[in-house]
Amino acid sequence: KSPVNLGYGRGANLGVQYSRGKQVVIMNSDIIVTKNWLSPLLDALENPSVVIASPVYFDKEMTRTEAGTELTEDGHVHAHRIPSETVRRVDHISAACWAIAKDWFDRIGGFDSSYGLGYYEDVDLAMLAAAQNRSVVAVPQSLVILEC
Repeated sequence: KSPVNLGYGRGANLGVQYSRGKQVVIMNSDIIVTKNWLSPLLDALENPSVVIASPVYFDKEMTRTEAGTELTEDGHVHAHRIPSETVRRVDHISAACWAIAKDWFDRIGGFDSSYGLGYYEDVDLAMLAAAQNRSVVAVPQSLVILEC
């Protein structure tokens, strides 16, 4: 527990530092998990190239809100609009709920703390994974609901 607000990235880094598993899950406090949400994420991490596995996000009305994006070289973001039944490699998906290969996360130093309380530390980490020829995947067999 930290006496001050460390922001998402630094707070997650602190939690992961004390974790002991091969995989670790970080998630926002406003996530509602669904039945059998965790196993598909851990299964995806069994692929040695996968370092981040994310569920597909839904709102309270069960409308899909996020299933990953592709980022173009000129900075455009293209959301995946067509549902996929299989695990799909993505350039980025929100870190509202990520299962991560802990050894990789530790080796790269976790989220970059220079992002402070703001956003984009998840984009940075996803881009680092890609630069290392590692995969970030969206796992359609895992669904979570964002309460916000």
